[in-house]
Amino acid sequence: RRMLGVFYSSDVMSFTAELLGKNIKNQSIGYITHLMLNGKTGIYSQGSLGKMSDQNQRLQFFGSFYHVFRTDPTLQGGINFSAMHFKDQIGKDYFAPNQYLNTESFVDYNTSVFASNKFFFQTQAAAGLQKIEENAWDPAFRLQTELSYRRSHFETSLKYQTSNVASNTGTGYKFNWFTLKLVWKW
Repeated sequence: RRMLGVFYSSDVMSFTAELLGKNIKNQSIGYITHLMLNGKTGIYSQGSLGKMSDQNQRLQFFGSFYHVFRTDPTLQGGINFSAMHFKDQIGKDYFAPNQYLNTESFVDYNTSVFASNKFFFQTQAAAGLQKIEENAWDPAFRLQTELSYRRSHFETSLKYQTSNVASNTGTGYKFNWFTLKLVWKW
């Protein structure tokens, strides 16, 4: 019901094939906290400070206030806020705004389907507003939906995601993404 963590991560920026080829590494330190205020309402927050191998720096914050309306099937909703700042913006091959703000309302639904505990359906949808630099506030949306099948040694799923949330893409553009996952566990 109460969690606070700190982390260190290192990754290569891979939003596009061209960017992956430049091998720009990001090393971040940050925190994660999750507080349940009661059995149904909570606050989740995450923030980080990153330093890139191209000498840029990134500051990120994400906060969520949510309520669990039911647990079987799971239905929760709430409000998210995120902010991002990069030290340098000029000449970067990736989305590096001086100021990025986003606020959205979201709903998350998760259930087993076909009267089975082997098939699962999960979807999350959000709509809100985003602001990049000094531009006007623009509509923002995202949708993620997944149908999965799980057995003791095998798992498969089909997932679809779409978003125009600039910070999700790392490039500032809308995307559609299909994923087929096959997993064999032994």
